[in-house]
Amino acid sequence: MKKISISTALLLSLCLLLSACGKTAEAAPAASETPVAEEVPAEEALPSFECGVKELSEYGNLVLSISPEEFDETGIVPGDVVSVTVAGVENLMPVGTSYSDVDNGQNILRRSKEELNVAINHGDYASTYGIAVKSNDENGNFSWAVNGGTMEELKVTITLAEKDGYRDEYLVRSLERSMERSDYESDEAFANFRVVQTTGMGENILYRSSSPVYVKYARDSYADDCFERYGIRTVINMASSRDEVEEFFSSDEHDSPYYKSLFESGAVKTYALGVDYRSEEFRSGLASIFRFMLESEAPYMIHCNEGMNRTGVACIALEALMGAGFREIEDDYMLSYINFFKLDPESETYKAAVKGNFLPSLAVVVGTDDPAALESADLQAAAESYLLSLGLTENECARLKTVLSGEA
Repeated sequence: MKKISISTALLLSLCLLLSACGKTAEAAPAASETPVAEEVPAEEALPSFECGVKELSEYGNLVLSISPEEFDETGIVPGDVVSVTVAGVENLMPVGTSYSDVDNGQNILRRSKEELNVAINHGDYASTYGIAVKSNDENGNFSWAVNGGTMEELKVTITLAEKDGYRDEYLVRSLERSMERSDYESDEAFANFRVVQTTGMGENILYRSSSPVYVKYARDSYADDCFERYGIRTVINMASSRDEVEEFFSSDEHDSPYYKSLFESGAVKTYALGVDYRSEEFRSGLASIFRFMLESEAPYMIHCNEGMNRTGVACIALEALMGAGFREIEDDYMLSYINFFKLDPESETYKAAVKGNFLPSLAVVVGTDDPAALESADLQAAAESYLLSLGLTENECARLKTVLSGEA
């Protein structure tokens, strides 16, 4: 091995050091130079994809060629809002897992276990938007003719429009209840039956419940038992027509003898109101309900099918009229979600129901959609103004207060 002397090694080390210093100084910018800004990455593009239409269902739903599993890989999930373009027609719609995740007549991108489809709940998407024309032969077989082309030429473009834009509504609509009485602590909880005991309300004057003449949720006979046990004398049915109640009593499903006795004696008033709480139909119906209460005997019962939404608006108006505060009214309204679905008040779904159901119902009575204004509003004054706007007189409002206080 060739040896290097110490002096030669020192000289080489010094040269290397000077060279390194020179490179460092050369690379450093002068103090007067402006530093170059770091490059900011471009905004991430929203998830978007194109697919074909595999078939059109009998009801006009577009069954897409992309599988549910492939759709999941896009990052779009139930509760998001998407833009869907088919045959040049663009629509915004939520993503859900069931047609009932939207109201009747509303568009939905439905992701089921088996398929992905673009649809209208209780409607015909293909016909409504001029995508295809349906025909039936003499044997009842159907076929579709795509306007201006073939099924193979149909393309669907789906783009995320708003992440979680429908999440609150989706969570609430996805709630499931048990049909088994044994899963609940009491008949009252199972039937969503309770006395309304907020500030100003007289003792055992006003009650609310699910329906004794609606069999879908298997609560009818339990509700009827509660009606009798608590001595209900006047009933307001916000969901059924008189014919529907009579049909119930004539069927084999009938098991509500106490309700039948009240109905036959004229103590049950039927309304069959819709769920558009700002409609003239609902407003005039509510005015009629309150006047019926003035003519009738307590204890009063207000119910719809579940005793939640239509009943909720009526009870909000009466509770506020009697002087109940914001939290009291919220707690009574949301007790239906605890009774039916056993929701934890700290859960995301409970808070979604407050935001998506309670606050809009309270807004109907108060007359504002601003959540902050709802909490700070004079609810009693707002309720009285609401009742006057329905057509009640000041005297009728005063009498209603007296009746509900138990002092009549």
